[in-house]
Amino acid sequence: MRIVEVIPSFYPVGGAERLVYSFCNYLKNENSDIELLVICLYDQDERSMAFELIKHCVRVEFAGKKRGVDFRCAKKVGRLIKEFAPDVIHAHLNSLLTLFLARAHRYCPVYYTIHTLIDKSVIGSVNKPLNALYRYLFKTHKVKPIAIADEIRQSVENYYGLKEASVPVVLNGVGIPDETTLLPLSERPIDFVFLGRFVELKNVENIIAAFEIASQRKEMNMTMAGEGPLLEECKMRGKNINNLTILGHVNDPESLIKSSKVLILVSKYEGNPMVINEAIAHKTYVLATSVGGIPSVVIDGVGHLIAPDFSIDELADQMLHSIDGLNKKQKDIDLAYPQALPLVSLGRMTNDYLSVFKQEKKA
Repeated sequence: MRIVEVIPSFYPVGGAERLVYSFCNYLKNENSDIELLVICLYDQDERSMAFELIKHCVRVEFAGKKRGVDFRCAKKVGRLIKEFAPDVIHAHLNSLLTLFLARAHRYCPVYYTIHTLIDKSVIGSVNKPLNALYRYLFKTHKVKPIAIADEIRQSVENYYGLKEASVPVVLNGVGIPDETTLLPLSERPIDFVFLGRFVELKNVENIIAAFEIASQRKEMNMTMAGEGPLLEECKMRGKNINNLTILGHVNDPESLIKSSKVLILVSKYEGNPMVINEAIAHKTYVLATSVGGIPSVVIDGVGHLIAPDFSIDELADQMLHSIDGLNKKQKDIDLAYPQALPLVSLGRMTNDYLSVFKQEKKA
């Protein structure tokens, strides 16, 4: 099978970028029958994970896209696809307009993974031109949507008027560490870790406010890492809070997860966040909001879910509860691990995508 992955950029790094990176690496290492081409619409600098893929012998092409509608970029993308002659094109994020202009659907089936809930607050009004394009592509089957959680599937079907259960669901997956390398929760030096974008939807300022309250009642520490428009503001806000460390971009987020007792992610909405999957894989307790696809993977034992309309005092209470009774939590995680692992596994995710693609090939 020959697969083309299409993504606008590999920097900054979010869930979609990590999905493509992990998916391609796994296929390169585990499946010699798959030929890959990754098309990155925008040119990249040295911070981009695209160059890591190249180091791992994955073919990556940069299409030199300019902001807005770029017909020259679409022409290049169409030429690359035609020359590669793929069996499947797998697209992500804001790449569908370029693929439509490239007439990519003429060459092979096009799949589009949707990484977040679809509603007006996320994608805009139904009559927005881009939405009209998406509706046309999905309704005419020129592009076949894939959801990363059942809640997202339902939102896509409802929003675009698609037939019930017409959108396949493929949960995100991550690499699974060797269990023998994982420290017990009680021996991990970081109490709380936040990894993600410093943006309003992640409720980062409320996390800081809740930590300040909770840390006055019990000694604890927290590390926050990521990038985004609120990073500097959060650094200023946290400067006078004891035991709070706020970092920018980190090259090895996995090391923070495996060193932490609790991952905190209390977003207003989400898809199926990779960082939660990584926390579960590393037996890190999860404190998260019950939004999007998060309830699909945070099963009983591996963490605790709170309502998205929480107050800061409620969040502070939950943070305190999260680091109490660590021995009991460790036992609960160990018991739930065999059931939780398939939900977050990169191998399972890859096989699920290949199954969807192969069904189309047979058809």
